[in-house]
Amino acid sequence: MLCRPCRPANEHPAVAAVEQILETATSTGGGGAGGSNVSHLVAVDALWICACISNDDAPTWLIYDFPDGGLAWQRVPDGVEPLDLIDARSNAGGHADPAEVLRWLTGRRGPLVWR
Repeated sequence: MLCRPCRPANEHPAVAAVEQILETATSTGGGGAGGSNVSHLVAVDALWICACISNDDAPTWLIYDFPDGGLAWQRVPDGVEPLDLIDARSNAGGHADPAEVLRWLTGRRGPLVWR
């Protein structure tokens, strides 16, 4: 099941904060391509998170790392399967509330709860 990036006016308030954390992590971690639309990537590990509010109203993030330790992320374009964009040694993904993703990234919560 694909999740669609929504228009900014419809996004959950936590989406912008999550993306700011991802931008910070990629800009300080080196090797990041935060938010860019790269057509196909090769990475070590990949994680996709559909920040669901509903199936039709959520961005999907693809977060991945490289052998040199760099970290990158991008929003998955509408209608694209996240793992079609990347070749990775290992991958995982799921659907989670954007507020839960924000709490997970800021350490205010334990493991991410997948829906």
